[in-house]
Amino acid sequence: MSVWTVPIGITEITQQYIKDNMPAGTTEVVIPEGVKSIGDSAFQYCERLKSIVIPEGVKRIGRHAFSYCTSLASIVISEGVESVGTWAFSHCTSLKSIVIPEGVESIGAYAFSGCTSLKSVVIPEGVKSIGEFAFRDCISLKSVVIPEGVISIGVNVFHGCTSLASIVIPEGVISIGACAFRGCESLKSIVIPEGVESIGMWAFTRCKSLVSVVIPEGVKSIGQRAFSYCTSLVSVVIPKGVESIGDYAFSCCASLESVKIPNSVESIGERAFLCCTSLKSVVIPEGVKSIGEFAFRDCISLKSIVIPEGIESIGEGAFSDCTSLESVKIPNSVESIRGKAFLGCANLESIVIPVGVDSVGHSVFSNCTSLESVVIPEGVKSIGDSAFRDCKSLESVKIPNSVESIGGSAFLDCVSLASIVIPESVKNICSWAFNNCTSLESVVIAEGVKSIGDCAFLNCTSLKSVVIPQGVKSIGEDTFSFCTALNLVVLPDVLVDECSQYGITANQTVIKYSDFIEWKRDNGLAGKSYSDQIILFLYQLQNTESFKPTWDEVLDQFPEVAVADLLKFSDKKPTCLPELFWGNSSCNVEDKMADAEKCNHGFKVFIEAKEQPGFVDALLQNLSLSDGASFFCTAKDKDFRFIPNIADLPEYESSEVNILTSQSLFSRLCSEIQSLKVLGISGAVARVIAMGIGYMQRHDGGTYSA
Repeated sequence: MSVWTVPIGITEITQQYIKDNMPAGTTEVVIPEGVKSIGDSAFQYCERLKSIVIPEGVKRIGRHAFSYCTSLASIVISEGVESVGTWAFSHCTSLKSIVIPEGVESIGAYAFSGCTSLKSVVIPEGVKSIGEFAFRDCISLKSVVIPEGVISIGVNVFHGCTSLASIVIPEGVISIGACAFRGCESLKSIVIPEGVESIGMWAFTRCKSLVSVVIPEGVKSIGQRAFSYCTSLVSVVIPKGVESIGDYAFSCCASLESVKIPNSVESIGERAFLCCTSLKSVVIPEGVKSIGEFAFRDCISLKSIVIPEGIESIGEGAFSDCTSLESVKIPNSVESIRGKAFLGCANLESIVIPVGVDSVGHSVFSNCTSLESVVIPEGVKSIGDSAFRDCKSLESVKIPNSVESIGGSAFLDCVSLASIVIPESVKNICSWAFNNCTSLESVVIAEGVKSIGDCAFLNCTSLKSVVIPQGVKSIGEDTFSFCTALNLVVLPDVLVDECSQYGITANQTVIKYSDFIEWKRDNGLAGKSYSDQIILFLYQLQNTESFKPTWDEVLDQFPEVAVADLLKFSDKKPTCLPELFWGNSSCNVEDKMADAEKCNHGFKVFIEAKEQPGFVDALLQNLSLSDGASFFCTAKDKDFRFIPNIADLPEYESSEVNILTSQSLFSRLCSEIQSLKVLGISGAVARVIAMGIGYMQRHDGGTYSA
């Protein structure tokens, strides 16, 4: 070992003095009495220096005095030293312990940072401040006691002390600086004393072993990311007096199951509880005015949340991807729901947007795949892009008269949406708004709409007809492409010639809007309250040869459409009718009807209003029964008895099946009943049965049923 002694009489050791006088290869230095100061960078980069004794009388250890002395394993600092300068012992990677003597009042920034072998440090009473980064990356430091008298713990003081398992913070500390204990992965618990007013940003972030923390009353703010990535933290009680929870404060605390927020909190910062995947419940108290962006995003265990009165805004993505969230109550105080607020809440079934909200932001409820109903109040002016995109269970939504625009892809892939009414307040339907709404059968577009964007109704495969009002000035490309069921479109007069650009094919009928209005007037429909969809149905009954609705499709129009109008507009159009169960297969229906002419026995027809109550009564009121039959009704069981003067009915087996097909809808039935003397009463009965509304009772008590 090479020992070098500083000559007596030297009062200050400077970097230049060491450079000029200390022999190369020196491993130990003896500093004599009388030296008052060890100057800045005096022994910096003395990589062979292993030990040094600083005598009494030295008052100051300068900046970088021993930094990067990578072999320095032992140092004795005698009493009398008043300050340890910044970076004084930084990156002394062999230093295992240090005793700071009484009298030192401050430990400078980075003083022991990077001392990777330092296992223990004694900080004496009297130290008032510990500078920023003072012990950063002291990865072997296991415990430390901060003495009373310290007022603040500076920024990054113990940042990266991955072995630090125990820390005592004394009474008197007012603030804990940013990143003070960041990355202290072995720290299991922490008691923050009374008197602390603020916890700085990142203060305990990535303390992966931290299970519990006690935050005292008096703390007013919890800084940004203060406890983020504390993956073992199970619960936390935020005391009264805290006014704000900073951005990312508890983000990615994957074990956090519950948190109690006091009434004093006014704001919850952005991503404050982001990715708290075990968080099952949270009570947001009255007093909170705003919930920050993505505050509870990816809290996948959160099932319900009550947002109290007083909250004015819900930030962008606040509850996005809370996949277990089943219910949420939004109070009337909320004025703004920002984009993506509930995006990806796959179990959310219903939502009521309160009065006072003026816009539904972009992607607010996108991918809420269980959402079945939503109430949008009057006052909402816009529905943002992708607002309800991929809401695959959404069956209905009422758009209020206050809405002026429907954003791009607003209802894209809402595959259960069956109908939509676009009110007159809407000016623009943006591109892809209802794209791939494969169950959409009815679209009502009110006067007031000026433009319809590209692909707005593309691949709406259930849409059969639509009326575009005269005021629409532009329709985007492929608006109706792949609408395979669409057979009738009413277009503004000026847009008819360009219909192929909208995805309308040669197989689909296009009518000018003016012609449509004229037809309504000529047919007495202008003054009726029928929807455009109903009027288009009647138009096709009357005018489109290929339009052959099923019985169920006809019945669906009742009771909105009067039976008289169904009779009038069906005229001679055939329809697909249900099966008739009648007799055996060896004899056709007409033969059986003719055979019944020879019978002279009364029988009943029991007519049951199976699908639409009131339909049968309305039908019979519009049928004229001619001479040759009398009629009476028992209202209770709807027993309609026809009593003709005919012979006894023969016996027939009722198990065999014949099918009555393509008969005239209603007006044909009417005319056939009027020709009762020719057709015979059993023929009229057969027609009623064939329409699927009843069954016939035979004279022996058996039935012929449809």
